Amino acid sequence: MGAPQPLATMSDQRWPLVGLVLGVLMGVTVFAPASWMAAMLGQVTGSRLQLSQPRGTLWRGDAQLVLSGGKASREALVLPGRVSWRLRPQWTGLVLRLAADCCTTEPLLLSARLRWGAWSLA
Repeated sequence: MGAPQPLATMSDQRWPLVGLVLGVLMGVTVFAPASWMAAMLGQVTGSRLQLSQPRGTLWRGDAQLVLSGGKASREALVLPGRVSWRLRPQWTGLVLRLAADCCTTEPLLLSARLRWGAWSLA
């Protein structure tokens, strides 16, 4: 008979848990809802730009664009049609493609790149 097999170490037992956590994080990242984009935009702009009725995912979605004077404002302007976006991660940053039914004939491209410790927008 051969030598006795060693018992599983604690680190061997953690691999399934690590795999589960990584899988959940990847799933949340890939399938993040478009409402997260709406919440981020509202927070960053102080509710001056809002995405109403968002559909899709954080990476590819559409919504109605609402312009207002901020949280204390009582008036808002809703653009006709919907605004669609496509967000693509790249090695050096992100590329955002925006198209509005009412206002753009060609999609707008915004590129955010990390260079030497600072972000650049183009």
